[in-house]
This record gives sequence, C-alpha cells and structure tokens, in this order.
Amino acid sequence: MQIKTGVYASDLNKDLINFFKIIKHSPHTFYSIFIKNLVLRYNNLTNNDDKSNFFYDVRANFNLNLGSPSPIQSARFLFLNKTCYGGLFRSNSAGLFNVPFGNRKNPNFITEASLLRIHELIKDVHFSHENFNQQIKEYEKGDFFYLDPPYEKLIKTSFVNYLPGGFSDDDFLELLNFCQKLNSHGCFFTLSNSTSPKILNFAKNYKTVQYNTNSLRGSSMSQLLITNSDNNLLFE
Repeated sequence: MQIKTGVYASDLNKDLINFFKIIKHSPHTFYSIFIKNLVLRYNNLTNNDDKSNFFYDVRANFNLNLGSPSPIQSARFLFLNKTCYGGLFRSNSAGLFNVPFGNRKNPNFITEASLLRIHELIKDVHFSHENFNQQIKEYEKGDFFYLDPPYEKLIKTSFVNYLPGGFSDDDFLELLNFCQKLNSHGCFFTLSNSTSPKILNFAKNYKTVQYNTNSLRGSSMSQLLITNSDNNLLFE
C-alpha cells in the first residue's frame, strides 16, 4: 500500500470544500466576483429591508446551485456566512441552507490581501468531500490528525446537526475508536468537542484543555480539546 503524503482536509459539506478549492486555484477570479456581484451591491443598499431581501435572494440562488464548483457559488457561500445570523451554517432536512438574515450593521467582509494569504497557506492542501471514515484508511507513524466532528449534546435541545443525516452515535463511537487506534500506532490526534460525560470519559486517558466560548444566545459554553500530542503549541 502506498501511503499518501502531504496535508489533507475533508468535510461532508460539499460547498465548504468547493469554496476552499476555488480559493486554492482561482483566488483573484473569486475575489472579483465576490466584490462586484455581492459586496458592492449589498453595501450600496441603505434600507435594512432591501439588505434583507438581497440576502434572501442570494440564499435562494445558493440553494438552487448546491454543490456547484463555481466561483459565484463559493462567493455566495462566503457572503451568506458574513451576513447570516451568527455566521452559522445549517441545512434543513432537504439539504437547503436555512439560516436567516443576521441584521449585522457592518459585516466583516474579507480583504483581498487576507484572501491571498489564505491562498498561500492552502495551496498545497488536498481537499476532498467525503466522510471522515473514507479519509482515514491510510496513515503511518508520526502522522497528525485534527478532528472536529459535530459535538456531543450536553442537553437534549443542543443543536449539533448542521447537515441532513447528522452524526450518529455509531459514527461517534467509530471516531473515538479511531483516535485510540492512532494512539496505538504512534500517530497523533487532537479532537475538539463538548464536555459531555461520554467525551470526558474518553478524555481521561489523554491531555486536555477546557475552555469557554460564547453561544449565539450570549451564554458561556464549555468545550474541550483532547490530544495525545506532546506539542505544547497546540494549546498556546
């Protein structure tokens, strides 16, 4: 078996992966479309109702072109992220992006310089649209994996399903078993998740850092980084 080398990133969100592929291969084309077709038109609107209507028009076009590997679709993806409620990506059971307008006074649209810095950082990354268990079949001693799955629920009403189908208990068990397998084979991992009892039980055998973030409703949420790596830079 030939082991793959390099940096690999995968996700089940096809539009997210296509977005990074576009930034990797066509950053100037992307930015021109993003600014001319979306940002300038949006910023020229002075009425909040007009901005809201523009947002929902973009959202409708985004949903009509789901999975399209085009610069305009990726531009819509970023625009919606910067203007929707909480910068959240969420789909309904039909797979349609359904986050409402965010009513932000001054959305923080990316500059071309920042975009080109991202382009430089990811130009050698291999992006793929696939489940984590498709991506992790090949590894060797010394490989490092960062894993950021949907979080284990702390309460029954916690929102964790960003895409149709969600992340099942079986998927989560497979992921935790994979982390243990990596550890036994001399590989390294860092896993981010909630502080649910299941996660805390798994984490007791590894190094952890617990930290708080603010939820969309303004309350503080406790989260956890779990790793078998000795690299302290992961926690600085």
